[in-house]
Amino acid sequence: MSDERLAELRRDLDAAREDLSAALEAADPTLLTVPGLVGTWSARELVAHLAHWADWASTCLEAAAVGRLDGLASDNWDVDGQNADVADEVASLTMSAVRDREAASYERLVDGLSALDPALLDMPAPWGGTVDTIVVENGPGHYAEHAEHVRAWFAADTDEDDD
Repeated sequence: MSDERLAELRRDLDAAREDLSAALEAADPTLLTVPGLVGTWSARELVAHLAHWADWASTCLEAAAVGRLDGLASDNWDVDGQNADVADEVASLTMSAVRDREAASYERLVDGLSALDPALLDMPAPWGGTVDTIVVENGPGHYAEHAEHVRAWFAADTDEDDD
């Protein structure tokens, strides 16, 4: 892969995060901690979820740089369990605190992309895909997916108010 691909990933990440931020800013602030956005999660848990997986992508970038992706996941890897733990961990936090956590995770991912040798994007991950797909699935693709959830949830709330 090339420097151009790294730049494209960074642009996609920035755009997807800005889109999520715009969706959250447009939402009624009193509803950001109300369950139901995705399953039982509120926007607060969803943002914490994004922070967790952006951190995971950063950890993968760091491991790829030293040729150690193989030690990051095991056969007992429980993604759903991790997601539940993240949601439980932030249930008592303010939305502002969770947004700060996400901002730090985003910056860590940006820094990881800035430091990454572009050739490592083609490195296969032991669980499937490549470093490139790890970044997309846990960065821009993930932000874009959940920005749509935020828009749909809060648009549905607005639609009900209009009735």
